[in-house]
Amino acid sequence: MKFSYKFSDAIHLLAYLDIYQNGDLSSRRIADSIEANPSVVRNLMRDLKKLDSS
Repeated sequence: MKFSYKFSDAIHLLAYLDIYQNGDLSSRRIADSIEANPSVVRNLMRDLKKLDSS
């Protein structure tokens, strides 16, 4: 069975945004912190935004 890291990455993303709110919040910097591709971070941000607007 394949394990999805989406939930844990989303939690990490939200924590990173809170902790480093006055720092570099680029998708590249966040991706470096979760050892992922920046496109993964952008997709997570898009998905979280969809949840917020519904």
